[in-house]
Amino acid sequence: MKEELRNHVELLFENAPSGKKALELKEELLTNLEARYDDLVAEGFSEADTYKATVESIGDVNELFGTLGSPLTEESEEERKKNALVTTICVALYILAGMVFFGFGILSESFGEHMAAIGFVIALVIAAVPTCMLVYRSLARPKYRRREETVVEEFKEWTSDHKREKAIKDSIDTVFWTLIVLVYILVSFYTFAWHITWVIFIIGAALGGAIDLLFAMRELGEYPENTSGYNKAVKKISGEASGILWLVAVAAYFVVSFSTGAWHITWVMFLAAACLQSIISLIFNLKFNK
Repeated sequence: MKEELRNHVELLFENAPSGKKALELKEELLTNLEARYDDLVAEGFSEADTYKATVESIGDVNELFGTLGSPLTEESEEERKKNALVTTICVALYILAGMVFFGFGILSESFGEHMAAIGFVIALVIAAVPTCMLVYRSLARPKYRRREETVVEEFKEWTSDHKREKAIKDSIDTVFWTLIVLVYILVSFYTFAWHITWVIFIIGAALGGAIDLLFAMRELGEYPENTSGYNKAVKKISGEASGILWLVAVAAYFVVSFSTGAWHITWVMFLAAACLQSIISLIFNLKFNK
């Protein structure tokens, strides 16, 4: 019966748009249907009844085909323009916050260091406005509610949740990198160690990678094992972990080297990082490639 189920899915996708997305969608749908089939068989249903119930649970796949490489609808186009406007305003306010901070920093040379502190506070207040706008925009994204218990409706609900989570992540990234830039400017102006404070951006990239890693691990739980989505999430987690390790190694190398001046030996950190990556890869393979 499973072979008949696969043939049925192949027939459903005969008129689907060609491309990688359609193939991935077909694979995910088939994996979901096979999981439903196995669950019903385990509950004691006959193979014939299980096949019939599984096929009836699919729904109208033609609704999904319209999302594969089709142009934006009028509603989504309007939403895109609104989001672009909000993003533009937020970027302008962040730039204004930076200009205020620099301006008060220049004034501090004539009127005292307290002007720099005042400028920093004002800049933070200005930056708080676009930050709140971005967070609100992400949280206000409407959540799709399935109209019936079909695989197609489940997929549409999952797509909506995925877009909403991506919008939240983008807002977090914007806020995060704004803070990194402010920290860099603040530390640089107060220490005048411009030759080393740029390492803050490398540390920021590592912390940003940690945020991406958390989202990737959360995404992993959304897929059954050994599906294409699951394997992609596993690969993404592996890449993020590797990237974080090397960013931390580079940041540590420059900080220790600048602090100690022992450039002739600090390069050993990269050998240590390579060893750590091998260990992490081994643990990763044991955990996920069973």
